[in-house]
Amino acid sequence: MCGAALRGLRKGVRRGRWKRAVEVQAWLQARHGLELSLNGTRYWLKKAGGVLKVPRRTHALKNAAASERFQRTLARELWALGVPKEKPVRVWAIDEHRYGLISHQRRCWGMRRVRAYARYRTKYEWGYVATALEIAGPGEGLCVFFPTVNQEVSTRFLEQISQTDPEAVHVILQDRAGFHLRQGAAELRPTCGCCPCPPTAPNSTRSNAWAV
Repeated sequence: MCGAALRGLRKGVRRGRWKRAVEVQAWLQARHGLELSLNGTRYWLKKAGGVLKVPRRTHALKNAAASERFQRTLARELWALGVPKEKPVRVWAIDEHRYGLISHQRRCWGMRRVRAYARYRTKYEWGYVATALEIAGPGEGLCVFFPTVNQEVSTRFLEQISQTDPEAVHVILQDRAGFHLRQGAAELRPTCGCCPCPPTAPNSTRSNAWAV
């Protein structure tokens, strides 16, 4: 393989341009006129630094520019909440997770060439676990189980967070779920401030904004 093709391959792998070896195979043939087998393509993928990975799922509508802008301007948005300077500030990222169990039919004994049946009726039961992780400071965590999610539950959860340190102001990073309290809501405690994340983007803890 020529140097230009290998450099382009490394660049593409680094940027996540391809997901399958067959895509790289087609690119090498169309761009550089190289006809390689799939095994040969995998060989050069490894030479370029590529490894097989299980990808992390991301929402199809996720806006990478909005996520980057959120990280860049987060410190400014936190200051805009009007937190009293004389009070300590604790920043939390929160989310809710639905958990439940769907029963499965296991194997059973029966006669050869005779179909076995099991009567069933699909039912769904679930609950929610609300979690909060402190971004800076002591790095505490909080976990509360709820049977459902709504604004009343969100209010109770924020009260639980506030009670961990009644003397501090608690800034909450959260997604834009309809049951989350918004900044300025009457139910929001004076010691809490809410900052929404970009749509379809998870709470990001990699921002340098915490340095302020």
